[in-house]
Amino acid sequence: MKYQLKFNKHKQAIIYQRELDKIHAEEAWRAEEERRKQARIKAEKDRKAELERREKERIEQEKIAAEKKEQARMEQERVEVEKRQKRQEFLKVINSGDCPEDRVLTDEGGRRWVQCEFCGKFAPASAFASYGGFGKLNKGKCYECSRNPNINTEVNVSEEKARQKQRYDPNICPECGGRLRLIQGPFGKFVGCENYLTCKFKRRVRKK
Repeated sequence: MKYQLKFNKHKQAIIYQRELDKIHAEEAWRAEEERRKQARIKAEKDRKAELERREKERIEQEKIAAEKKEQARMEQERVEVEKRQKRQEFLKVINSGDCPEDRVLTDEGGRRWVQCEFCGKFAPASAFASYGGFGKLNKGKCYECSRNPNINTEVNVSEEKARQKQRYDPNICPECGGRLRLIQGPFGKFVGCENYLTCKFKRRVRKK
């Protein structure tokens, strides 16, 4: 009887332990399932957040691209307006037949134009044998007039040199009439014109 009671007690303990292990296993399984569920929820939130971030970046990039495109369009319109204004001013001078001597005459494309002193025509500077100089900024002699023997283009050289010597100013550009200034270049100092973009005149500095 004593052994039977002992056996039954041991049997009950084993059954209780098995039930307890089963309960622990079920709790562990539920905890694992909850952890996986929370992980799935977090992953879904992260995925949505990433999609939202990418969408915001795409919208921002499209906005920046649209602003750049609009700026480029406005800049193009500004350039076109400036070209039209320069074209109108250029045609006004050409139609008037009187070329100004206070500035270089250029068209809307930046080409320099000159008026022939002998035939009076206006043409790009490439069509002239010579042009510019003190007092004759936009005057010159075209190739046709320089080759035409019937046009008297001779001048008294000594008198012309004397007049140039009297009017010569070492601080004035002989090409466009602008001010000359000392420039430090990559190969040393030289004298250049302040209107560098339209006038390429330069002179070496004499060493003392």
